[in-house]
Amino acid sequence: MLSSRVIGACRLNSFTCLVRPVLSHSSKSRTRCLSGSATYFAESMPLPTLDGPDKVYPAHIENIVSEISRLTLLEVADLNAALKQRLNIPDAAPMAVMPAGMMMQAGAATGEDEEEVSAVKDVQTSFSVKLTAFDPSKKVAVIKFIKSCVEGFNLVQAKKFVEALPAHVKTDLGKDEAAKLKEELIAIGAEAEVE
Repeated sequence: MLSSRVIGACRLNSFTCLVRPVLSHSSKSRTRCLSGSATYFAESMPLPTLDGPDKVYPAHIENIVSEISRLTLLEVADLNAALKQRLNIPDAAPMAVMPAGMMMQAGAATGEDEEEVSAVKDVQTSFSVKLTAFDPSKKVAVIKFIKSCVEGFNLVQAKKFVEALPAHVKTDLGKDEAAKLKEELIAIGAEAEVE
C-alpha cells in the first residue's frame, strides 16, 4: 500500500478522479498517480443561441422541399394521402379546439338548438327509491326488508328509518334495479317512488 504522504503528493486537486494512471513528475521516485477528470480541465461549452447559424440540410432533402413547394394544394393533399397509405399512418382524430370566432357563433344558438341540448342533458342515468308510506299491519315485514336491503342497518336502525318517512331506501341505482326494488316494497305492503 502507498503511504498517505505518497498519495498526498499524487493528488492533483479535489476534483481528481480515478480515470487513468500517469506518472507523477513532482517526485523523484516517479510514483504512479491518477489523472484528473477531463471535465475539470475542459472549458465550459457556450450556451446555444436562438440566433444561431441556419441548419444546413443535405442536397436530396433540399430537392424534395423545392419540389413540394411547387405543388398545388390539391397535389399536396394527394401527396399527404399517398404518404399515409405508404407509411401506414392512421388518420389523427380531429381536435376539439374552436377558434374564438366559432365560439361566438356557437354562443348565438337559436332557442330550438338549446332545447335539443337540454333534452340530451336531461337523460337520467341514476335513480333512487323513496319509501313514502306502508300498511301498519305490515310494519314488521317492512322493517325486516329494510334491514336486509340497506347495508349496515340493524333492527333498531331499520325501525327508526321506517318510522321517519318519507326516506330514500337506496340511491344511485340503475333504472331496472330501482324498478325491481320498488316492486319488492309494494309486494310487502309499502308504497314507494322511483326518483
